[in-house]
Amino acid sequence: MSYHNLVESQREYFRTGKPAEIDHRKAELKRLRHLILDNKDQLCEAVYKDLKRQQDANYFYELASVVTEIDYVLEN
Repeated sequence: MSYHNLVESQREYFRTGKPAEIDHRKAELKRLRHLILDNKDQLCEAVYKDLKRQQDANYFYELASVVTEIDYVLEN
């Protein structure tokens, strides 16, 4: 699927006003959580290159809070 078609498809869905099913949203959050954790070294390295902040601090400030928030939303 081309980028243009993907964007158009998303716009059409958005215009329906219908929210995604809860199970779908939970699955997407779990997927995002796994993507963050599976790629944390690369994400921290990218932040280091941009901000010159140490890797441990990058994880704490940029990623851990997102993972914690995802966990909270999934539990509640």
